[in-house]
Amino acid sequence: MAFISNGSSYKFSFDTPAGLWHWGVEQTTNPSYTDSVQIIDLTSPFGRLDQVSIPIPGNVFNAIADSLATVSANLRPILAFASGSQVNFNFTVTEGDPQINVGSVVITNNGNYGSVLEYVASSSNPYVVPNPDSGSGILRLDTSNISLIVDPALLSSNNTPYTSSVRVDNPKSLDNYLSVPITINVLPRPSINVTPVEVNFTYDRSTGTFSGPIYIDIENNGPATSLLTVYISKMINCSPWLNLSSLVFTSIESGDQEVLALSLNNSYFPGLDGIYKEVIKVSSLNSSNGPFNITVNLNVVS
Repeated sequence: MAFISNGSSYKFSFDTPAGLWHWGVEQTTNPSYTDSVQIIDLTSPFGRLDQVSIPIPGNVFNAIADSLATVSANLRPILAFASGSQVNFNFTVTEGDPQINVGSVVITNNGNYGSVLEYVASSSNPYVVPNPDSGSGILRLDTSNISLIVDPALLSSNNTPYTSSVRVDNPKSLDNYLSVPITINVLPRPSINVTPVEVNFTYDRSTGTFSGPIYIDIENNGPATSLLTVYISKMINCSPWLNLSSLVFTSIESGDQEVLALSLNNSYFPGLDGIYKEVIKVSSLNSSNGPFNITVNLNVVS
C-alpha cells in the first residue's frame, strides 16, 4: 500500500492481480460525524465503485482499514505544556481565606496539522479545583488556560504543608497526560486586638480649636507565623469631618501592630452644637475574631 499526504487529505493505492485500487482518506469537520476521518473516491481497476459493480477483495478491505488507522494516528492530537507555562505550584494561604485563583496552566496541541485536541482535567484532592475541567476544539499549536482554584476553608495549619496534583488527560490517547504537582503551605488564623475602642474629639466653634489626632493600635495576637490583614471603614455616616490615615493594613506579623491615626477635618465641621457619632469597623477576611467597632464621638460646643 502506498499513500501521499496533502495537508489533512491522503491518497492511498493498493496493487492487486486485477489492477490498481485507490482511494482517499480525509478529515471531516462535520460535528455530527462520530469519526474524524472518512473514505472518499474508492476506485477499482475498472472505475469508481459508484459507477461499476464489482466486489471488493478482502486484501483491499484490509488495506483500507490500515489506511484509516494510519490517518487517525497522524491526526491524533498531542497534549503538552505550552512554552512558558508554569508546570508546578508552591504557595501560601491562611486558614479561612476565601477561594483563590493561584495561577494557570497553559496547555497546547503539539499534534500534526488537522489534529484537534480535547482534554479533561481532574484534581487529586477536593481543595484544588481546575477551571475549566474540560475543553475541546484546540487546533494544532493553539493554547488553552486551566486556572487552579484553591479553597483554604478546607485546609488546616495543623496539617501543613499539603501536597496535591492536577492531572490533564487526552481522551484520545490514554498514555498522553500531564501532571501538575501542587504544594500548599497553610498559615494559622490571625487574631485582631484593637485599643482603644472608643475615642472622643472636641471642636469649639467660637475659637475654631479642635482636638486630635488620636491613635488606635491594631495588633495581631494570633499564633506564630500568622499574618493579619485588616480593612478599615466608616460604618454610620461616612462623616466627612473624620479622617482615617489608612483603609487597609497588610501582613501584620504575630505580636506586631500598626497604628491608625484618626484626625478631624476642619473643612467639614458640623455647624450646630451637639454630639456627633461615627463608627469605624476594623475587620479581616480570615481572623479568628472580630470585627471590632471603634466608636468616635465629636462634641461640638460654642
